Amino acid sequence: MFWLLRGAIFVDAGNIWTFKRKLQPKDELSKYQADSRGVFKFNNFYKHIALDWGLGLRLDITFAILRLDIGFKTYNPATSKWVKPKDYFRDNNTQISFGVGYPF
Repeated sequence: MFWLLRGAIFVDAGNIWTFKRKLQPKDELSKYQADSRGVFKFNNFYKHIALDWGLGLRLDITFAILRLDIGFKTYNPATSKWVKPKDYFRDNNTQISFGVGYPF
């Protein structure tokens, strides 16, 4: 079964922005639209990009790939702080994910 196992190393960067600050009537979306930190501004958007990295295992069973990944926050734009390796397993800095995907 070892010939079906693969490893993975990944890096992920990004964030989600909005373009308008227009407030809607009191609904679920208005609390997010009211937060000015989520509005895209070309002059400083790069300061709001999150960064993480991780390791994973892949089980390739021909018709599907089973994935088990562990990811570590490296830069958190909400706090504008870099996470040190000794803090990867503290303060909610780790995410474990399981997924099923197609082999292509």
